[in-house]
Amino acid sequence: REILKLEERNVVALNNLAWLLAQRSESAAEALPLIDLAIELTGPAPEMLDTRAAVFIALGEKENAVKDLQDALAEVPKPTWHFHLAQAFLSMENREAAKRAIETARSTGLNPKLLHPLERAAHDRLRAALDQP
Repeated sequence: REILKLEERNVVALNNLAWLLAQRSESAAEALPLIDLAIELTGPAPEMLDTRAAVFIALGEKENAVKDLQDALAEVPKPTWHFHLAQAFLSMENREAAKRAIETARSTGLNPKLLHPLERAAHDRLRAALDQP
């Protein structure tokens, strides 16, 4: 927030703040205009689409999250983005798609220990949900 006070169009700060706000669902609505501005300034860069997907998941806009993640993954197939896609699919109650996405994340190198600390609990919840029959 301090950086944005000095430089309101700082794309890195906009992206990072939007991502952090998305991790707290009660702050997700505040995150959407921030990431939308970052995307307006940079275009639909995969990193920005991943952040907007996190915001969409927090806001319950699951289909928009899936679309942004699929677009991001089409450009750069990152394991963490497959993990985020699994979260989006699970929130849509599409367990099979979520299982495929998390398996792809794991097979391409997802290491839960390297996730941001705010995402580790979400990873554990996803794993528990998908491991249940």
